[in-house]
Amino acid sequence: MTPILQDTSDEGVSVPLAGRLNRVGAAALVPSVLRDLGIDPAGVLTPAGIDMAVLADPEALIPIGDLARIVGLAAKASGRPDFGLLIADRAQAQQAGLLGRLFMSADNLRDGLHAVIRYFHLNTRGGVALLTVERGFAEMRLALDGPYGDAATMFEDAVAGIFFHHLRAFLGDGWYPAEVLLSHTSEPDAEVYRRFFGAPVRFDALCTAILFPAADLARPMIVRERERQRLEAAATTASSRLDIGFDEQVRWAIRKQLAHGKPSVESIARELGLGRRTLNRRLAERGLTVVQLLQSVRFATARQLLVESATPLAEIATAIGYEEPSIFSNAFRNWSGFSPSDWRRQHGRS
Repeated sequence: MTPILQDTSDEGVSVPLAGRLNRVGAAALVPSVLRDLGIDPAGVLTPAGIDMAVLADPEALIPIGDLARIVGLAAKASGRPDFGLLIADRAQAQQAGLLGRLFMSADNLRDGLHAVIRYFHLNTRGGVALLTVERGFAEMRLALDGPYGDAATMFEDAVAGIFFHHLRAFLGDGWYPAEVLLSHTSEPDAEVYRRFFGAPVRFDALCTAILFPAADLARPMIVRERERQRLEAAATTASSRLDIGFDEQVRWAIRKQLAHGKPSVESIARELGLGRRTLNRRLAERGLTVVQLLQSVRFATARQLLVESATPLAEIATAIGYEEPSIFSNAFRNWSGFSPSDWRRQHGRS
């Protein structure tokens, strides 16, 4: 059988996700984390052809695939399953950059989270953020589906850990979430995660998320309006540097819609502030369709859950918009040439 989607890039998209530029950000901390573990970072990264100078500036832009490779090599050399948390524990405001400053400049937590949702791509091209409120609890989801390979768990832990620290900086050191969700399987020492977050941690979840009382959304933070406007303008300028294509914006919209249920062309268009015809026309100009991008996002999300978690296939099917596991299995076989179970056996974490 010839797979329809043969690799981890976006079929029909002009620039593969792995080649798109991403801030170095907290990955700049990789050398210092390795040194603290008694490991020479140059001895790990230089033989792999990685220039250490690329990690000197958190604001530098490098391909997201290279970033994943750096973190993956470092984590493997460390032998620490919690390497992502070690990075998060060291992260300061300069690693979060404009996104962190925008968040901390908001009038209240709700506004700050909406700023994170709007500009999440400044720090993480391979995913989206979204906020839901239900039954008295808010859930900040960090839906990651980038080409992280062996570094997927470390990226997930680092992103969740850094965001947790930002929430505590906003709400005070006495604040802790009600629960933390991680989409990868439990590590041998799961207690490390519970101590880090100060809350119950649920592994094998369908997304990465931090849950907390919805009342916290109204909690204020002092800010100068002029400073917030300056930061908004700077964030818009920084976004333009990333050369974000329309197809990537559609992928983000699809990922958000998947988190809420089965996406439709209408719901995706609404997410982008467009009409259905305009969405279809702009994609057609690029040789793309909504169906192509929807299948690409589904494939990427399914791969990550199959590889990084022990989530049952039926739940993965539901998470990417399929009502029946058999339909999902047939679709996955068409995408990859393998059944979901075979893919998990070959590529999953042992």
